[in-house]
Amino acid sequence: MLLQEHGVDRPMRWRLAAALCVLLAAVAVAAHWSGVLLVVLGQAIPDWALAGALLLAALVLRIIARVARRRQPAGTVPLAGHGALSPWIIVPLSLVAVVGSVIGGLRDLSSHYYLLPSESAGGCRVLVRETAFLLGGRGDVYVVEPFGLGRKVSSWTADDGYRPFTSGTFELRWSGDDGVLRISGRRGDPVWPGLHDVDCL
Repeated sequence: MLLQEHGVDRPMRWRLAAALCVLLAAVAVAAHWSGVLLVVLGQAIPDWALAGALLLAALVLRIIARVARRRQPAGTVPLAGHGALSPWIIVPLSLVAVVGSVIGGLRDLSSHYYLLPSESAGGCRVLVRETAFLLGGRGDVYVVEPFGLGRKVSSWTADDGYRPFTSGTFELRWSGDDGVLRISGRRGDPVWPGLHDVDCL
Protein backbone atom coordinates (compact mmCIF):
# COMPACT_ATOMS: atom_id res chain seq x y z
CA MET A 1 0.00 0.00 0.00
CA LEU A 2 1.40 3.39 -1.01
CA LEU A 3 1.07 6.46 1.19
CA GLN A 4 0.85 9.97 -0.20
CA GLU A 5 4.11 11.74 0.68
CA HIS A 6 3.19 15.38 0.43
CA GLY A 7 0.46 15.90 3.00
CA VAL A 8 -2.67 16.19 0.85
CA ASP A 9 -2.98 14.03 -2.27
CA ARG A 10 -3.76 15.72 -5.57
CA PRO A 11 -7.40 14.53 -5.87
CA MET A 12 -8.08 15.85 -2.38
CA ARG A 13 -6.63 19.22 -3.39
CA TRP A 14 -9.10 19.40 -6.26
CA ARG A 15 -11.94 18.46 -3.90
CA LEU A 16 -10.87 21.11 -1.40
CA ALA A 17 -10.78 23.69 -4.20
CA ALA A 18 -14.29 22.61 -5.24
CA ALA A 19 -15.51 22.96 -1.66
CA LEU A 20 -14.02 26.45 -1.51
CA CYS A 21 -15.92 27.40 -4.69
CA VAL A 22 -19.17 26.15 -3.13
CA LEU A 23 -18.47 28.17 0.01
CA LEU A 24 -17.77 31.32 -2.01
CA ALA A 25 -20.95 30.77 -4.04
CA ALA A 26 -23.00 30.64 -0.84
CA VAL A 27 -21.22 33.77 0.41
CA ALA A 28 -22.08 35.56 -2.85
CA VAL A 29 -25.77 34.76 -2.38
CA ALA A 30 -25.67 35.83 1.26
CA ALA A 31 -23.92 39.07 0.27
CA HIS A 32 -26.88 39.97 -1.93
CA TRP A 33 -29.23 39.45 1.00
CA SER A 34 -27.01 41.91 2.89
CA GLY A 35 -27.27 44.51 0.13
CA VAL A 36 -23.75 44.08 -1.27
CA LEU A 37 -22.96 44.06 -5.00
CA LEU A 38 -19.65 43.48 -6.79
CA VAL A 39 -18.61 45.84 -9.60
CA VAL A 40 -15.66 44.91 -11.83
CA LEU A 41 -14.32 47.17 -14.60
CA GLY A 42 -17.49 49.21 -14.55
CA GLN A 43 -19.78 46.19 -14.83
CA ALA A 44 -22.13 44.96 -12.11
CA ILE A 45 -21.66 41.28 -11.29
CA PRO A 46 -25.01 40.03 -9.93
CA ASP A 47 -24.85 37.54 -7.08
CA TRP A 48 -26.61 34.85 -9.12
CA ALA A 49 -24.08 35.12 -11.95
CA LEU A 50 -21.10 34.97 -9.60
CA ALA A 51 -22.59 32.09 -7.61
CA GLY A 52 -23.46 30.22 -10.80
CA ALA A 53 -19.92 30.58 -12.15
CA LEU A 54 -18.46 29.34 -8.86
CA LEU A 55 -20.82 26.35 -8.79
CA LEU A 56 -19.81 25.47 -12.35
CA ALA A 57 -16.15 25.71 -11.33
CA ALA A 58 -16.86 23.44 -8.35
CA LEU A 59 -18.46 20.85 -10.63
CA VAL A 60 -15.48 20.90 -13.00
CA LEU A 61 -13.05 20.55 -10.08
CA ARG A 62 -15.00 17.58 -8.69
CA ILE A 63 -14.81 15.87 -12.09
CA ILE A 64 -11.06 16.52 -12.25
CA ALA A 65 -10.67 15.10 -8.73
CA ARG A 66 -12.54 11.94 -9.69
CA VAL A 67 -10.41 11.44 -12.80
CA ALA A 68 -7.22 12.06 -10.80
CA ARG A 69 -8.32 9.55 -8.17
CA ARG A 70 -8.85 6.87 -10.79
CA ARG A 71 -5.38 7.47 -12.23
CA GLN A 72 -3.59 6.97 -8.92
CA PRO A 73 -1.59 3.77 -8.48
CA ALA A 74 -3.55 0.93 -6.94
CA GLY A 75 -3.37 0.96 -3.15
CA THR A 76 -2.50 4.66 -2.83
CA VAL A 77 -4.25 6.28 0.14
CA PRO A 78 -4.15 9.84 1.50
CA LEU A 79 -2.45 10.52 4.80
CA ALA A 80 -4.62 10.27 7.89
CA GLY A 81 -6.67 13.36 8.61
CA HIS A 82 -7.35 14.20 4.98
CA GLY A 83 -10.62 12.38 4.42
CA ALA A 84 -13.54 13.61 2.41
CA LEU A 85 -15.20 16.84 3.47
CA SER A 86 -18.44 16.35 5.34
CA PRO A 87 -21.51 16.36 3.09
CA TRP A 88 -23.38 17.86 6.04
CA ILE A 89 -21.51 21.08 5.26
CA ILE A 90 -21.19 20.96 1.48
CA VAL A 91 -24.74 19.88 0.62
CA PRO A 92 -26.55 22.70 2.52
CA LEU A 93 -24.14 25.29 1.14
CA SER A 94 -24.69 23.94 -2.37
CA LEU A 95 -28.46 24.11 -1.94
CA VAL A 96 -28.26 27.71 -0.71
CA ALA A 97 -26.09 28.68 -3.67
CA VAL A 98 -28.20 26.84 -6.26
CA VAL A 99 -31.54 28.13 -4.99
CA GLY A 100 -30.14 31.65 -4.61
CA SER A 101 -28.74 31.58 -8.15
CA VAL A 102 -32.03 30.41 -9.67
CA ILE A 103 -34.11 32.96 -7.76
CA GLY A 104 -31.63 35.72 -8.55
CA GLY A 105 -31.55 34.85 -12.24
CA LEU A 106 -35.35 34.88 -12.45
CA ARG A 107 -35.44 38.16 -10.52
CA ASP A 108 -33.06 39.77 -13.00
CA LEU A 109 -34.83 38.67 -16.19
CA SER A 110 -36.25 42.16 -16.70
CA SER A 111 -33.53 44.10 -14.87
CA HIS A 112 -30.97 46.58 -16.13
CA TYR A 113 -27.93 47.88 -14.26
CA TYR A 114 -26.65 51.41 -14.80
CA LEU A 115 -23.35 52.73 -13.42
CA LEU A 116 -23.70 56.50 -13.46
CA PRO A 117 -20.65 58.31 -14.88
CA SER A 118 -20.08 61.07 -12.32
CA GLU A 119 -17.87 60.42 -9.28
CA SER A 120 -17.61 61.85 -5.80
CA ALA A 121 -14.45 63.59 -4.62
CA GLY A 122 -13.25 60.28 -3.16
CA GLY A 123 -14.00 58.24 -6.28
CA CYS A 124 -17.37 56.76 -5.31
CA ARG A 125 -20.00 56.15 -7.98
CA VAL A 126 -23.69 55.33 -8.01
CA LEU A 127 -25.09 52.17 -9.55
CA VAL A 128 -28.78 51.47 -9.96
CA ARG A 129 -30.67 48.28 -10.66
CA GLU A 130 -33.89 49.00 -12.51
CA THR A 131 -36.63 46.45 -13.16
CA ALA A 132 -40.24 46.37 -14.28
CA PHE A 133 -42.90 43.69 -14.42
CA LEU A 134 -46.42 44.15 -15.74
CA LEU A 135 -47.70 47.42 -14.21
CA GLY A 136 -45.08 47.73 -11.50
CA GLY A 137 -41.58 49.14 -11.59
CA ARG A 138 -38.92 49.35 -8.92
CA GLY A 139 -35.22 49.83 -8.45
CA ASP A 140 -32.33 49.80 -6.02
CA VAL A 141 -29.62 52.39 -5.50
CA TYR A 142 -26.06 51.35 -4.63
CA VAL A 143 -23.05 53.43 -3.67
CA VAL A 144 -19.96 51.82 -5.20
CA GLU A 145 -16.75 52.43 -3.31
CA PRO A 146 -13.47 52.89 -5.24
CA PHE A 147 -12.45 49.28 -4.48
CA GLY A 148 -15.47 47.90 -6.37
CA LEU A 149 -17.97 46.92 -3.69
CA GLY A 150 -21.41 48.46 -3.86
CA ARG A 151 -23.75 48.76 -0.88
CA LYS A 152 -27.46 49.22 -1.21
CA VAL A 153 -28.58 52.54 0.24
CA SER A 154 -32.18 52.92 -0.95
CA SER A 155 -34.95 51.72 -3.27
CA TRP A 156 -37.80 53.21 -5.26
CA THR A 157 -41.04 52.11 -6.89
CA ALA A 158 -42.80 53.40 -10.00
CA ASP A 159 -46.24 53.10 -11.56
CA ASP A 160 -47.02 51.30 -14.83
CA GLY A 161 -43.59 49.72 -15.11
CA TYR A 162 -41.94 53.09 -15.70
CA ARG A 163 -38.12 52.97 -15.94
CA PRO A 164 -36.69 56.38 -14.99
CA PHE A 165 -33.08 55.52 -15.83
CA THR A 166 -33.92 54.00 -19.18
CA SER A 167 -35.93 57.16 -19.86
CA GLY A 168 -33.23 59.48 -18.48
CA THR A 169 -35.44 61.21 -15.90
CA PHE A 170 -32.88 61.44 -13.11
CA GLU A 171 -30.21 63.80 -11.82
CA LEU A 172 -27.17 63.10 -9.63
CA ARG A 173 -25.29 65.87 -7.83
CA TRP A 174 -22.20 65.49 -5.67
CA SER A 175 -20.84 67.80 -2.99
CA GLY A 176 -17.54 66.30 -1.96
CA ASP A 177 -18.32 62.74 -0.91
CA ASP A 178 -22.01 63.45 -0.29
CA GLY A 179 -24.51 63.21 -3.09
CA VAL A 180 -28.21 63.46 -3.86
CA LEU A 181 -29.90 61.38 -6.54
CA ARG A 182 -33.18 62.82 -7.81
CA ILE A 183 -35.43 60.38 -9.69
CA SER A 184 -38.44 61.73 -11.54
CA GLY A 185 -41.44 60.06 -13.09
CA ARG A 186 -43.74 61.28 -15.80
CA ARG A 187 -47.32 62.45 -15.75
CA GLY A 188 -49.45 59.63 -14.41
CA ASP A 189 -46.41 57.50 -13.56
CA PRO A 190 -44.89 58.86 -10.36
CA VAL A 191 -41.71 57.57 -8.75
CA TRP A 192 -41.42 57.46 -5.00
CA PRO A 193 -39.40 58.33 -3.13
CA GLY A 194 -37.85 60.79 -5.54
CA LEU A 195 -34.83 61.88 -3.47
CA HIS A 196 -32.05 59.53 -2.37
CA ASP A 197 -28.96 60.35 -0.32
CA VAL A 198 -25.83 58.70 -1.72
CA ASP A 199 -22.87 59.16 0.60
CA CYS A 200 -19.44 57.54 0.54
CA LEU A 201 -18.10 55.79 3.60
